[in-house]
Amino acid sequence: IVASDVPAVREVLRDDVNAVLVSPDDAAALATAVIALLADPHRAGRLAARARADVQLYSWRSRARAILQAA
Repeated sequence: IVASDVPAVREVLRDDVNAVLVSPDDAAALATAVIALLADPHRAGRLAARARADVQLYSWRSRARAILQAA
């Protein structure tokens, strides 16, 4: 994931943990980040694996479980 570094995105994505965050409105930074990930499949795979694991926290099933546990 390559995304803009804005507060709403930082609630879920963390730079170089599960994504690459770039300055908003900076097309060159976006392109550079994509090219860097294409050139480094190990890093891209590490970020992708972490993103896949992290997204499970936001699945409908996880949300429903949290709601039912809170009730």
